[in-house]
Amino acid sequence: MRKIRIIFITKFVKGIHSYTGGMETHIDDLIKELKKDELYELSIITSKSPDGKSFEERDGVKIYYADESIGRNPLSRYKFFKSVVRKLKEIHYKEKFDLIHIQSDFGMGYFQYMKKKLPVISTVHGTTFNEFNGSIKAKPYLLPIWLIALPFYYLSEKNMLKSSDKVICVSDVVRNSLLSQYRFLPARKLKTILNGVDLNVFKKENNPKTKEIRNKFASKDDFLLLSGGNIIKQKGYNVIINAMPEIIKKNRKVKLVIVGDGDYLGELKKIVQKKKLENNVFFTGRIPREDLINYYSASNCFVFPTLRGEGLPYVLIEAMACGNVVLTTPNGGTDLVTRKNGALVNPKNQSEVIESVLKISSDKSFYKKILTQTKKDVKEKCDLGKMVRENKEIYEALLK
Repeated sequence: MRKIRIIFITKFVKGIHSYTGGMETHIDDLIKELKKDELYELSIITSKSPDGKSFEERDGVKIYYADESIGRNPLSRYKFFKSVVRKLKEIHYKEKFDLIHIQSDFGMGYFQYMKKKLPVISTVHGTTFNEFNGSIKAKPYLLPIWLIALPFYYLSEKNMLKSSDKVICVSDVVRNSLLSQYRFLPARKLKTILNGVDLNVFKKENNPKTKEIRNKFASKDDFLLLSGGNIIKQKGYNVIINAMPEIIKKNRKVKLVIVGDGDYLGELKKIVQKKKLENNVFFTGRIPREDLINYYSASNCFVFPTLRGEGLPYVLIEAMACGNVVLTTPNGGTDLVTRKNGALVNPKNQSEVIESVLKISSDKSFYKKILTQTKKDVKEKCDLGKMVRENKEIYEALLK
């Protein structure tokens, strides 16, 4: 039986390019699981290789490198789109792909510069308007740049949505945003498939490393908050730090650890020093990704006070799978986090943030109740196997 040949188009590839986020984690997990099925033959087109390669094969997956990479300048997207199409034209006649799966609008060049020949699936992790709104809230001075870039980003997203045969949304938040922002879209074209993680990997650990982390930042009876990821202003880390003085006044056992690195880290450290929180708020800097499970496992609550519209952040799923109650905002994760299994707060309402942390940290029966629901929901909704099965169903339906 002939294998189904799928070509993925993605901005970066985890383990190859220096910057990777949730989108790259998503595609990495999906491909790792798909290649276990002998029915599929998988290839990737991605940004320029850091090593100057044009092609390599890793673990049975063919990776083709474009001649360009996407940067902050909108013009770099044009160059990337054209470069991807040149590469696709070069290899398609040899490989004879059956369908294309693109991540967000990074395969737009296929529609702009090449006559459409193959069925196309697009996975959308967030929308241009949500990204714009979150960026401006955190950094108003970026407005002049956005006014130049927004029309281009909008048109790229619009054309991608119109031209794709199926659009996968990583959450209903993304799906509903697309339907409200692009009225021409038929609802039947969109399918929500939640991000998933391997629940055999992401689970609560009780090992020497976990105990070491716990002992470093908190005593046995302390309530340990964890937050982290890319340390940028849009993620709202300042929201929880600014709430800590009032939280500590009423519960001195609450501690906060922030893991990760980014351009806002220095500012956060200044806030901690100014408010004299050095005994209750700690920074680890960048840590190896494999250590994250131990940090999740050592903590009681994961705090994600994001200011921007998110799809479904992996850190929320991972933290929940490792036994954390999650406190977040309606901007991110509301397909998974509810008031029954966590806390949803308005990041502009400091009293609400303070009260939610105190309720979770001080009311043991309440904490136990929502933690039980957390475990149930993450298992039912965000198992990696479920995510992969639902993607396969779309592949097979399109090819029929």
